[in-house]
Amino acid sequence: MKIIRNFQVFLVLMFTLLCVGIGMNDVYAEDDNKYHGVYFNGETDFDFSKVNGLDWDAKNGVLTMEGYNGKFSIWNAGDSKVEIEVVVKGENNLEPTEQFGIGLVGVSLTFKGDGTLNICGEKNLVGIGFLSSVNDCVTIDGPTINFLGGFQTVTYLERFKMISGTLSIEMYLFNGDVISAAIWVDDKVELIGGTIIVNYKDKEGVNGANPVIWLNNHKVDVEQPVLMIDNCTIIAIGDLNVIDKLELYRYD
Repeated sequence: MKIIRNFQVFLVLMFTLLCVGIGMNDVYAEDDNKYHGVYFNGETDFDFSKVNGLDWDAKNGVLTMEGYNGKFSIWNAGDSKVEIEVVVKGENNLEPTEQFGIGLVGVSLTFKGDGTLNICGEKNLVGIGFLSSVNDCVTIDGPTINFLGGFQTVTYLERFKMISGTLSIEMYLFNGDVISAAIWVDDKVELIGGTIIVNYKDKEGVNGANPVIWLNNHKVDVEQPVLMIDNCTIIAIGDLNVIDKLELYRYD
């Protein structure tokens, strides 16, 4: 009888452990599943193990970038916004497409770490973002991010936040009706720390420049875009023909 009772206890314990294991697997699968519709460099099942310099934690949504050289885009095919943390370590170099440096759609990115990220363009359209700013948010908290070679608009986002680190930008200016702003945001800009350096290129023949920060509210649900500047250093470099006419920000 004692053997039978011990066996019954053993079965109960095994059943309990099995249920707990299934529950843990379900939780992991649920956490992992929210990134299932995310495209990395155009692929939903991107194999990070075959790429030097990238490591993906699918459970926690953390992408570590260390010594990566190549293209980089993140697309979210789902309806809700996906939050991803990018930890920048060491030196990293991104090659843009003809339209953007970092393609970003439906994703909230937070850049962490103490490394450097160089986005090397040549008169590209958008530095980070895409042709629509819906659900695209970026926070910089730590690393140095350099937009080199010239961009028309460096950020085209719903929200942008600078906490710490350095954002260095080389801007190409355009005569005519083309908007060329370092930070183009629809909803909210928070500059509460760090340093932003904007170097205006192609200075000769340019009559002026659009503001460093352009808040372009075209969303029905936002009555007034918000701009907060507290402890962030903003430096503009360029010909006096540009700098003398430069505004810090403008609401549209």
